[in-house]
Amino acid sequence: MGTKTEVESLFDEAIRHEEHGEWDQAIANYTTAIRLDPKFAVAYYNRGWAYKENGKTKAEADFTKAKELKEVGKKVAH
Repeated sequence: MGTKTEVESLFDEAIRHEEHGEWDQAIANYTTAIRLDPKFAVAYYNRGWAYKENGKTKAEADFTKAKELKEVGKKVAH
């Protein structure tokens, strides 16, 4: 697992790529962040949107994974 700052840095960079319509670069950054922190639900969700904006069919799988992780988080928090 990567350090929190490393994962956050990748996530922030991915958002900057999105803002410039650089979907492939955003997807690559989200993918690396997810590899370093497989429970990072927001990264799955954002990567899903990047896939969708880029016309890729993988979006739905990422939306589903993000929802699953958020549900697990809710159960753990209670």
